[in-house]
Amino acid sequence: EAMVTCNYARALIDGGEPARAEGILKSILRSRPETAEGWGMLGEALELRQAFAEAFESYGRALAASPSQMVIKIKRARILLEETGEFEEALTTLDQVYAEGYASPQSIELTILANSILGRFDDTRALRDEVERQLGREASRAMAQSVARRAAAIARKFGGQVQASTAAAVDEPAKVSTPLRAGVRAAAASELE
Repeated sequence: EAMVTCNYARALIDGGEPARAEGILKSILRSRPETAEGWGMLGEALELRQAFAEAFESYGRALAASPSQMVIKIKRARILLEETGEFEEALTTLDQVYAEGYASPQSIELTILANSILGRFDDTRALRDEVERQLGREASRAMAQSVARRAAAIARKFGGQVQASTAAAVDEPAKVSTPLRAGVRAAAASELE
């Protein structure tokens, strides 16, 4: 019964009804608090409703029930990076994911983003070069543009915490790989329009 209800909650989340899914999942989790999948889906529903602190906590409960869920760790890192401004903690979380032998396009993009914000351009360049080697120049360029847009949004949100890093990416191009530099400049240009 719980599995059928979880499947229904998944359909609601995927169908754009996170509030309904949230109610169903909370009901399931009251009687089965050890259900990692339920906590993870609740986190997704809460994120969709922009209840980021609650989503972060729900993801933590999912990890407590099943610590090997790398996708959940990546979702927590994204919240730390883009919603709370805890850049170092986000990067530490992502490093744990890699230490456990897991990598995904999302985790790599978040790691490039965190390193860019923190001004760690050598790390950014190495990751970007790996993306280009494995996925090609176009994928690398697309990821660089996505990172630049996200960095600009984070800069607007957290102000002084990231202004120095973002400025360095534009003002000190020798420190940044060509596709990332182009992405930062393109995002900066679109911000001015």
